[in-house]
Amino acid sequence: MTVVGASTKMKGTVPRQPVSASSADTPNYVLETSLVEAAPSRQDAALYAALDAVEQDDNDVRWYPLLIWHSNPTKARRVRDALTSKGLTTYLRLRYSQAIINDELTDVATPVVSNLVFVKAQKKVIRHLKNEVAALLSLQFMTKPKRHRHEKASIITVRDADMQAFINAETRPDPNHQRMPLDYRDYIDKTGRRVQIIRGPFAGIEGEIKHISGHRVIVVKLKNLGLAVGIAYVKPADMRLLDDC
Repeated sequence: MTVVGASTKMKGTVPRQPVSASSADTPNYVLETSLVEAAPSRQDAALYAALDAVEQDDNDVRWYPLLIWHSNPTKARRVRDALTSKGLTTYLRLRYSQAIINDELTDVATPVVSNLVFVKAQKKVIRHLKNEVAALLSLQFMTKPKRHRHEKASIITVRDADMQAFINAETRPDPNHQRMPLDYRDYIDKTGRRVQIIRGPFAGIEGEIKHISGHRVIVVKLKNLGLAVGIAYVKPADMRLLDDC
């Protein structure tokens, strides 16, 4: 299992941003990560392969945002862990902050939204686990708003490239404090051209450049979900306009 964007618990001063870590170089630390890449066991893989496809796209592996009913931070972690234990890659958005616990300065990870978890899997596998695993009974697919009552509900998925850009923007180390929390309403009506960051800790990330509260901000968003993260203070020389703008 690959661990990405991990947080560490240690005495003294600790980094505010997620840092990459592994059990080899942090033997005594408790790690909690946003992105957990997992692989199913042979038994689970055989079961998933044998599931009957209900819809044409059930066999496509995609990112699905899933709602967790009556959730809280503890339940969100429990749901994430249950999905991971079944070999599914998950992303639970975590906010890292410092707190004093038992007279120690500790790096604490808290879910940004406790009723939302992202899962990369086949739709048929998620449906099967929702019905078979008690910890996952509260999961529900997110759907787009219907234009009329007779329209079939359309389940929301996120393109792999968009999800990876969003994960990178949220979890990469931020030594220059460029990451900027955003409210969806701050930029929804603002137009902006697509750019790519070419230098610095966020190099390679693409987004829309907008001016928010007097700052030039590169906004990386998941448009169907109203979610976004901003990267501010990027110099014009450290970005380039994309040809598809």
